[in-house]
Amino acid sequence: NLSLRSFRKAELRLEIGLEAHPDQLMKGIQDIRAYLSGAPVHEAQVHLTDTGKGVHVMQIEYLVGLEENLESFLDQREKHWLAILQILATHQLVLAEKKA
Repeated sequence: NLSLRSFRKAELRLEIGLEAHPDQLMKGIQDIRAYLSGAPVHEAQVHLTDTGKGVHVMQIEYLVGLEENLESFLDQREKHWLAILQILATHQLVLAEKKA
């Protein structure tokens, strides 16, 4: 079990529209897991954590060692998030719109 004293944690909560078919969600989750398994991160987790309340919720978390400075951490996090958004687009998984 890794400690947050030695790592920075990145978290991304994605709300995906209910139009998404379960096969799309499954393939998207598998591709995100595959992407993160090849990235320099520790203990990557990708899960569908909720559904049916107007959205499907996908939770993504991973750890990065503290030897990486903050600027580098933020740059890498941005790179990973953009790659994840590209995976969503590939599987036509559309983020849910905020209701006013």
